Amino acid sequence: MKHLLQAAILLSLVQAHAFSQVYVRVTKGSVTSAVNNGGSVTLNAPALRETVDFSVSVTYAGLGVLRFNGAPRLSGSSDFTAGETVPAVAALVSGQSVVIPVRFQASTARLTSAQLTWDFTETLAQVQTTRAGALVLGINGTAPSLELGYSFALDGNFNPLSMQEGQLPFPLTPLNSISTAGMILLNRGTGPGQLESITVTGNAFSLASLPIVPATIDAGALLRFQIRYQPRTDGTHQGVLTLRYANGNVNQVTLRGEALTSYLKYQIQMASDSATGIIPDSVISLPSTAIGQRNVATIRFTNASPFDITVPSVAITGQGFALVDVPFTPLTMAPYSSQFLGIVFAPTQGGIATGRLRIGNDSFELAGAAQGSQLQYRYSSKAGDVALVPGATVTFPNGAIGEVSSVTVTVTNSGNVAAPIMTIAVPSVTPTGFGLSGLPSLPFSIGPKESIQFTVQFQSLTAGPTTGTLRINSDQFGLFGTADALPGLTDVVILGPSTVQAFEQPRISLSLAKSYPVALRGTLTLSVESDGFAIDPSTQFSTGGRNVNFTIPAGSLRATFANGMQEIRFQSGSVAGAFVLTPTFFTATGTSIASDAVRPLRIALASGTPRMLSGGVSTRTLSSLTVEIIGVTTTRSLTRINVKIKPRAGYQVANTDYTQDLTGPSLLWFNSSASSGYGGQFVATLPLQFNSNVSVAAGTDLVQAIESITVTFLNERGSSEPVNIPVL
Repeated sequence: MKHLLQAAILLSLVQAHAFSQVYVRVTKGSVTSAVNNGGSVTLNAPALRETVDFSVSVTYAGLGVLRFNGAPRLSGSSDFTAGETVPAVAALVSGQSVVIPVRFQASTARLTSAQLTWDFTETLAQVQTTRAGALVLGINGTAPSLELGYSFALDGNFNPLSMQEGQLPFPLTPLNSISTAGMILLNRGTGPGQLESITVTGNAFSLASLPIVPATIDAGALLRFQIRYQPRTDGTHQGVLTLRYANGNVNQVTLRGEALTSYLKYQIQMASDSATGIIPDSVISLPSTAIGQRNVATIRFTNASPFDITVPSVAITGQGFALVDVPFTPLTMAPYSSQFLGIVFAPTQGGIATGRLRIGNDSFELAGAAQGSQLQYRYSSKAGDVALVPGATVTFPNGAIGEVSSVTVTVTNSGNVAAPIMTIAVPSVTPTGFGLSGLPSLPFSIGPKESIQFTVQFQSLTAGPTTGTLRINSDQFGLFGTADALPGLTDVVILGPSTVQAFEQPRISLSLAKSYPVALRGTLTLSVESDGFAIDPSTQFSTGGRNVNFTIPAGSLRATFANGMQEIRFQSGSVAGAFVLTPTFFTATGTSIASDAVRPLRIALASGTPRMLSGGVSTRTLSSLTVEIIGVTTTRSLTRINVKIKPRAGYQVANTDYTQDLTGPSLLWFNSSASSGYGGQFVATLPLQFNSNVSVAAGTDLVQAIESITVTFLNERGSSEPVNIPVL
């Protein structure tokens, strides 16, 4: 019974194990893949009608003998065929293999399928058992089907190209403009295609928006790129687009393009004359026109192409030329439609005027003769002769302060009529040191091809650069002269106290230790360094503000301030801190003068005890009164108030002294935005209510028992002087 049980177990194990003893591998080239018996494999052909050879290897790993019955069978698509060396009947023991060669040649880009079947019998000697089975392998075949096409922005239609000797004609394209073909390589097959490279030949053709190649184009996917046609010479142009694939196939497309001078045809009409044709890059000559007058030429441009075109812009350049009645751009023009615009020639100076007209990509030269005078300018100095145009600058040689230098200005009329000269002047609101001499009497005229001369002089009034203006009729020129650098300032003395109290108005004066050779002007600036985190707005000069101007005449020492005095006062305010007085110096023309001798004056306002400015009874009734006190605390803080009540003779008051902590109310007030306008000032309101501990008649004046009230305020620095407030 024991041996039967062991045999049954062995048989069970063998039978269970037998189903997994046949192993299948598919090899294509150097790639081998394991496949389950009964499974399937997919193979991709690189192109239609190309052959893919692969092999199916069957390995037996069982404990018996595997015998195949007959030859392997292929059923399904005829694209799959058995190889030339199909194995005959074979018997395999454990570890042995047999190889079945198979060939796939895609006749269609659709999915094709076949099945490889090979019957076998397995004999297990240990248990004297024979079992029938079969090798079954499904085989699927795919192949790419690549289709090339293009489209243009003019219509957006997709146009397929033959994969053999295709032709891609570009639309008529104006010189130096660009026509772009959007290229699409579409895979309509069931397997991926491999593209190796994209190239183009032909000087007028180039590639754009290229993908990275080599590239794989999966089934149903597409690859995009562009071909640009940009002719730089007229006539026809030809090139070749070449696509190379991984399997060695080559796809070539012939590129053809034709350039024309322009899509547009042009005509011009002058006044009542008939219209005449013109071509781009030619010269448009406008009629001779007097200065101040105008002539208009009408341009008609027609779309001579069979499709819509866009004119992106219309522009004109050149003095005296302008456009009128210009259509809005960008302008879309239907085939054979026309548009109009006008060219205005209105010269402002004599001679030949030139310009350019641009319509889209087409350009024209413009020329017109202006009847009138034409002034040209030159000036000469020790440095040489210099041509001068309106807006340019006449530069004088450097010199010392007070030294006179000069230049000679020549005015020539190169026009064809006499030029009237109405004005020659050096206008200036303030003295600049520039002047004129040698002028003929105004007004006068300069005949055609004639010249006149005059002198411009410069005498520097201040050190450093000086500028001015020379005006000849409506033409203006800059004038520039400079003098040697100014000497440095010696000691600058600012006189004033070192300390002040709240609400003082100290006197300040400013002087030089040594006189200066030129007149000075400057600004004295009052800076505030507050210890109370706020600046009293009343801290300012007596003239208003924290800046005051002053002047020091040449050769003088004392500064005269804006109030006409040689002293200036400022209000110290009510907040502890420091006041810094700093002067800055300039020449009369605004040149800054820096000096290490300028030392600011620092004045301190020390923090102190509170100080009462005023106090009194603001309201009074029979049984109450309100005391109001105005004071100042330079620390912008209060800690306590002490109140002492003095009764009149014959009266008694139960509580004559009391104290109140002011830390909180003080903090609220001095940290509020409302307090910033008062610095360290405050107003304290003290309401007092009186009651009698005995019965009194109605209407009795209880407040008459109070003779006076004494108030004292305290801060971190100590106590204020008491203020005594009588009660009437």
